[in-house]
Amino acid sequence: MRPKILGVLAVMVALAGCGPIGRSVDPATSSAAVSASPTTPVAAITEIPAAAFLQVGDLGAGGSLAKNDEVVPPGRMDPCKSGVPASESMIAVQKWILALYRFTDNRESYTNRKIPDGTAYEVITSYFPGGSEAYLAEQRDMVKRCPKIHYTTPPGVEDHKESTSYAIVAEHFAGDDALMISQKWSGVYYNTLKTDTSFFAVVRIGDALVTINADGWEQDSADRRHVDRLVAAALRRAAPLLKS
Repeated sequence: MRPKILGVLAVMVALAGCGPIGRSVDPATSSAAVSASPTTPVAAITEIPAAAFLQVGDLGAGGSLAKNDEVVPPGRMDPCKSGVPASESMIAVQKWILALYRFTDNRESYTNRKIPDGTAYEVITSYFPGGSEAYLAEQRDMVKRCPKIHYTTPPGVEDHKESTSYAIVAEHFAGDDALMISQKWSGVYYNTLKTDTSFFAVVRIGDALVTINADGWEQDSADRRHVDRLVAAALRRAAPLLKS
């Protein structure tokens, strides 16, 4: 993903204040509730416990939870720039964490110091009825309508010829529905082609969604095997606590 979900993503030690952060919606004032008549919809889950998220033990030797400064969670992709989707108004509560995973003995080439294999945001969202299904439909539609985006270089900046391609690489692999999207950035810098592939996985459990937005470390791409491992661990934690 470009820019990287890094900058904030460094740090090999668990930091203070690393618990889930999030937002919630008053069901009496949400557009989902207001538009429903005569019965106000009730969210199956109104609180997301910290235990539902990935824990340090799921992140490999040297993995950690990092301080999460994101105000808006990276729980959705919208390369089509189509505005606020319908499912956004159906959110009851949403929380997220930032994790650094290390499943191999990954080291920095010029210092030999230990570094993570990559970074991942985990976002858990509870919706009013119909919201989780709408979200998945929106993400599938996004990939269909905007499979590749080309970027225009601002005036006065070196022409780098950048683009990002999106593709569905797996579906229906867990929960009530599931989707994994690859996001491949490529750019030519000073006649050298550079690429970076990240993965965005989302699994529906009733009216709740668990998403993993994972990338490699610094300029490296994510390893799909690592992403699958993160998704499996996330579901082991979340599924028992999100089933209504």
